[in-house]
Amino acid sequence: MKMFIPIVLLWALSFPTFATDLPSRIDISYAVKTGIGSGKLTETMKIEQDNGTNQYHITSEARPSGIIKLIKPGRILRNSWGSITKLGLQPTRFSDQRNDKQPSVAIFDWKNSLLNLQHENYEEKKPLPDGTLDRLSFSYNFMFSPPLRESTINAHITDGRSLELVRYAVDK
Repeated sequence: MKMFIPIVLLWALSFPTFATDLPSRIDISYAVKTGIGSGKLTETMKIEQDNGTNQYHITSEARPSGIIKLIKPGRILRNSWGSITKLGLQPTRFSDQRNDKQPSVAIFDWKNSLLNLQHENYEEKKPLPDGTLDRLSFSYNFMFSPPLRESTINAHITDGRSLELVRYAVDK
C-alpha cells in the first residue's frame, strides 16, 4: 500500500517508450506514514539517450522524520540502472543500502538469464525470469510499459536479497 500513490502518480504521467521527447530528469518527493513512524522520500530518475538507446538511473533516498528519527536515525539509499525498452524498464543493476551497512546488490544478466544476488558477503545466482524488476524500477515501469489490460499484475521483483513473485489486483 505504501507504493500505491507513487505508482498511480507515475502511471498517470505515463508516456510511450518510443516517444522521442523523453524528459531527461524526473524528481519526486513524498512523505510516508506507517505504524512505526514517518519519513520523507526523495527520488530522481535520469534518462540518457545514447546511440538510439535510452538508459535510466533512478536514485531513491528515504530518511525518517519525527520521533522515529530519534529512535532509528539513518537513511535508506536505493539505486537502479538499466535500459528503457518497448516493453518497459529492464534493470541491469540494483543496490539497497541501509545506513552504513554494505549494500544488497542485484546484477541482472539478461543474456544468460541469470540474477546475481549479493547480500552480507553471501552471493547467489538464480534463474532470471523475463520482465524481472527491482523494487525501485517497479514503481517507474508503468511510465514506459504498454497500457495495462489485465485485472492483475504479476511481477518478479528483487530487493538484492531475494527474488519474489508478487501479485497486485488492478481496480478501476
